[in-house]
Amino acid sequence: MIRALGEIALRVSDLERMLAFYRDVVGLPLMRRFDRAAFFRLGEGYGGHTTVLALFDRRGDPGAKAPAPEHTSVDHIAFTIDRGDFHTEHRRLS
Repeated sequence: MIRALGEIALRVSDLERMLAFYRDVVGLPLMRRFDRAAFFRLGEGYGGHTTVLALFDRRGDPGAKAPAPEHTSVDHIAFTIDRGDFHTEHRRLS
């Protein structure tokens, strides 16, 4: 039985820019930074496993290409906020 989401992993074209976005704009705590990867804490998870957002530098794999939209089901990542904060957060993140 699935108990919780373990991680979301994204391959990114500009690791530094995406790291700065999730750390400085979204405000996720950076757990660990490697040469070609970064891990952010999303929540407690289950059974001692922290739920994470993992970013992997696509440039580290010269053959890696972004999947065409018709070949992936990835659409978006959503964060929960208070309804009253919607407009403020929308402006801040846009």
